[in-house]
Amino acid sequence: MPHLITLTASAAAFISGALLFETPTPSAPLADTKITLDCAEAFLAQGDTSGAINALTTSPRPAKSLSADWDYTLALAYHQQGDLNEARDHLETALRANPAHAPAAEMMRDYLRYGPQAK
Repeated sequence: MPHLITLTASAAAFISGALLFETPTPSAPLADTKITLDCAEAFLAQGDTSGAINALTTSPRPAKSLSADWDYTLALAYHQQGDLNEARDHLETALRANPAHAPAAEMMRDYLRYGPQAK
């Protein structure tokens, strides 16, 4: 289960700004990837889907070991934002990276059963 972090508005703005201006590298170290995922999950917990999407899309893609979590978190953010096609694309990517990723598999089952309006 992901750890949720509560951010003040100023801390969220600082983190978002730091992620925007950091020089991207071809592949992020594991610790940086986990920090980015934690930040994105914190943005989502506060209802800031744009912050979550920005944190993940402006950072280097993670190594394969965390790519399913990365794409699942993006799927959640896009789903909450109402961009259902993008959400489904990221669910499919997460499941290609790890077919046993339970949260992504459950969300995809809901999409297939109830349509993209499923929560």
